[in-house]
Amino acid sequence: MALRYKTNVRFVPGRAIALPRKSQRERSEASISQILEGALGLFSSQGFGATSMRQIAAASDVSIGNVYHHFSSKEEIFQELIEEYWERVLDPELRLNRIFSR
Repeated sequence: MALRYKTNVRFVPGRAIALPRKSQRERSEASISQILEGALGLFSSQGFGATSMRQIAAASDVSIGNVYHHFSSKEEIFQELIEEYWERVLDPELRLNRIFSR
């Protein structure tokens, strides 16, 4: 009986390289990042109201089902983007924040 290992095999001319398969958590985090990046670009260029979930999926290169798996609405995506923004702005390690804290 052959053992099956969870690996991705990448074929390089003349040889195959087995790469460790990403965990479900890593794949989910990657999808969420793609969705947020795609949504940010669309919200920035065409506005929140003119952006649909389908457009976000297309810009993120993921399926519409994947978008809805992680976010119930574009409002939820927008809220996550706002939360990430404030985390970055209020980061005590941010150079500007270090200057203001002197």
